[in-house]
Amino acid sequence: IKGRGRDYTGTLWYYNPVGILAFVDQTGLSIHNNSINLHGNTLDVDGALSMGIALGSGSNADIRNNNIVNSLGLFGTSGHGSTGIYVESADTQFSALNHNLYFANPTGSGVNTLGIIGTTGSATLTAWQAATGREANGVAGDPLFVSSSDLHISSPSSPASNAGEMLAGVPNDFDGDARSTILPDIGADEFAPSPVGVRVAVSSGWNLISNPVTNPIPGD
Repeated sequence: IKGRGRDYTGTLWYYNPVGILAFVDQTGLSIHNNSINLHGNTLDVDGALSMGIALGSGSNADIRNNNIVNSLGLFGTSGHGSTGIYVESADTQFSALNHNLYFANPTGSGVNTLGIIGTTGSATLTAWQAATGREANGVAGDPLFVSSSDLHISSPSSPASNAGEMLAGVPNDFDGDARSTILPDIGADEFAPSPVGVRVAVSSGWNLISNPVTNPIPGD
């Protein structure tokens, strides 16, 4: 998704590049376990804003467990910038908001925010939590996608790993893999690292498998 955009404070704000858009009077929506990645620097109109998820006035949604990466910035000097979530009117448009990962990091110029309500942006997770009164378990950071077009998680060190919430309506990921029922991953992909085998020589009597000690007892 790319485009020059429009002034996001105007009536045609939805002409901007948007990953997921809920327009006027769409209510009771569930936006769960998506992986969004906007990239490239194409905004070239005053006030233009790229948005990972956007809710128009009169719409409300339950937004949880989404990887929202927005690196779609300005082509030159014209435009506003990039945001993770935009809501046109008020924080009451969120019926729920939690366990989402935000990463707004375009290479072009402009203002980068995790979220915007009306025209008020939040540049940090703490500010966004205060503005929404929600997102207590939100995460800010790079989810480490395999590539800009392959949105699988590439590493167990991803901040999306084990940071989600189990939702009954999404028991499997995009590939059909079962999600953890205890600590699922944020986004469309449930990352499963390659299994590590342990070989143990067994003999009669007692056998012991030892793990390295990282905090030894003083004096030992």
